[in-house]
Amino acid sequence: MRRLGPVFGDPVVVIGAGTTGLLLLQLLLLARGWVLLLSWTGSASGWRSPRKPGAAQAVTDAGALDGARFEVAVDATGVPEAIETASGCSAMAGGWWSSVWPVPAAISVSPVRVYNDKIVITGPMAILRSFGPAGRRV
Repeated sequence: MRRLGPVFGDPVVVIGAGTTGLLLLQLLLLARGWVLLLSWTGSASGWRSPRKPGAAQAVTDAGALDGARFEVAVDATGVPEAIETASGCSAMAGGWWSSVWPVPAAISVSPVRVYNDKIVITGPMAILRSFGPAGRRV
């Protein structure tokens, strides 16, 4: 969460309503972000009905975003198509965090857009310096 930066009042999209996505949703709500949850099945069948535990809005179709921009876009799926959806949702100076994906996976990102829009791409490493903060009381 620290790597995402402050999100107080910022619009955030979380793509993926599995364990990681729902955990991030709760942390973002604690940080007072406005969160839209976009659910992804991770299979060729596409989108499914999301659970909405506290999200301001939940959608099942990336098309429902209709070109919306979010200060932070978070992928919690590891699916290249979902990661590219997250990168397309990032506003100028926004950023996106990506989950772990299989070794052969690849994504397409425009370096010109990263440069011009000051996009920050942050990759996770779940075990580095995370156990201490996770054990502290909030």
